[in-house]
Amino acid sequence: MPNPTILTRSVISKRIFRPFTEWEPILQAVKAISPKFCFDSVDVLSSFSKLRLLMNLCRGIDDLRQIHFHLTVINNTLVISSEGRMIRHSIAEAAAIIAARVRQGGDYRGHDFEHAFTTWPEGLEASGNHMRVLQYNLGNLNCAVTAGIDACFKTDADESDPPPSFQDIDLPEGPTSTGHILKRYGVMKQYPSVEVKGHWKVHKTPWTACQLWFNRAEFIAGGSILYRETDMIVRSIQVRKTDELRQEWEELEENQHALRQLVTLLSQLRDIVKNTEYKHCYISRPLGDFSYPFTLDVHVVEDGTALAFEADARKYWQNDNQ
Repeated sequence: MPNPTILTRSVISKRIFRPFTEWEPILQAVKAISPKFCFDSVDVLSSFSKLRLLMNLCRGIDDLRQIHFHLTVINNTLVISSEGRMIRHSIAEAAAIIAARVRQGGDYRGHDFEHAFTTWPEGLEASGNHMRVLQYNLGNLNCAVTAGIDACFKTDADESDPPPSFQDIDLPEGPTSTGHILKRYGVMKQYPSVEVKGHWKVHKTPWTACQLWFNRAEFIAGGSILYRETDMIVRSIQVRKTDELRQEWEELEENQHALRQLVTLLSQLRDIVKNTEYKHCYISRPLGDFSYPFTLDVHVVEDGTALAFEADARKYWQNDNQ
């Protein structure tokens, strides 16, 4: 049997690019673009991957990822955060994750494909990743959701438009704090986002459809690829809009039931955290717990320890009475 292809960069190693406090850059960016926006109207603040993972647990799907999430409530908003910066998994844990993902139609070799056919805009070549913040409803919950973007389309019509500048943004008035420098790269336009997959066949898998529903990427792209021992040959690239894929996934009753369970879980977690003294908990489900229904342990933080960003983050909530 030939040796497996050696990847130059995997999804796990990319985590070293994440900031230690994951929410502070997001909150700053939202306020820079729309300083009048207030997070008081937001019920849940989370990444799309955490929501998808919690929903999969509700429906009995286990992708073998260890759960250690911090939960805090600011005003009436449930903030879901990762437990610090995790650079790598253990070898056994990573192997289990990859095996489960492959069974569900995933393909880690897609990152080589992504890097070969995408490029960063001028001035942003040193970027680790690109995030966008979505706002949509899950049942009666207003959610602000972060999602990483693999790529964006840039059409000919976009090229003729004048590039936006910081003069076009509604910046807050008054003096700014020292130590913050704004380089005039302009504002990233809202180009249609693209989910890039290493092989086109995975676009029809339930795992991919679920991912597209949560991250709301407008297009999906994949290649017809011949994998060889040391490299891979891309024969062609296919692109399609994701509207039908997302709608078909949403209309399935089993997915509707799972989404309703997710809404119930998020509401219950918010109530639990809100009724604790310091409004700060973390949930865990150790790796290797294969019992179903799955059990999430909620641990109450009783010593007043807050998340690293929490004290400074409260300024983004106008009506914080805590």
